[in-house]
Amino acid sequence: MIPKTYKMSRHTKKGKEEVSDNKENTLSLDDISRLLDTKLEPITKKIDDFIRELNDVKTELNAATTSLSHMDATVQEHDQKIDKMDREMKALETDLTEHEQKMKMLTEKVIQNETQSRRNNLRLCGVGETPQPEDSEKLFKENGNYPR
Repeated sequence: MIPKTYKMSRHTKKGKEEVSDNKENTLSLDDISRLLDTKLEPITKKIDDFIRELNDVKTELNAATTSLSHMDATVQEHDQKIDKMDREMKALETDLTEHEQKMKMLTEKVIQNETQSRRNNLRLCGVGETPQPEDSEKLFKENGNYPR
């Protein structure tokens, strides 16, 4: 196979300048392919590294998204539990208030009953333990405390 030769040109600030067509400046397709491979290899490696890093970032992002979803579900579950506890606490506070009111009412009734029962207990001085009914009546009449 006869190698194909290409004219080389050089770019300068003034424009495109052709390089002379001597033996030193002619390149075969294999030479151009090796030259391109040499130049493209670091670029290809960088692109592969970038793709690998991008895939790692995607994996981490998916893991973070999954973790965030689990956290969101947990927060919602805790919010529901807190709401339930708030309702239960309000119900208990209502019950406590009712019980305090009932206890106050019962305390007042106990005090009233004790006071009433004391009124029914009379203490008589000067009368024996087993007085005769006639003596008790006479004693009341003399002291002026006999009901009429």
